[in-house]
Amino acid sequence: MIAAVVLVLFLGAVLSMSNNSYFDERATLKNAIEKDIIHCYALEGFYPPSVEYMEENYGLNYNHDRFIVNYERVGSNVIPTYIIIERGTKHE
Repeated sequence: MIAAVVLVLFLGAVLSMSNNSYFDERATLKNAIEKDIIHCYALEGFYPPSVEYMEENYGLNYNHDRFIVNYERVGSNVIPTYIIIERGTKHE
């Protein structure tokens, strides 16, 4: 009985850590994108045209196998919008 309780607690802790890891990685990516958007505008006078531009010129680096970044730029002087989506899950 005690072993079952310990096993359930252990599995709960592992699942919780996995979920926290997802949110930490997503938050880190969000912060990096925001920093690069502002940095590009401050240095070059326009917002980055794409995620690839930030990767090539500002060192943005993320796990492409885990995340999709949907980046939309309306114009060079309008702050772009973006959505971070995790591949294969239903996380928001």
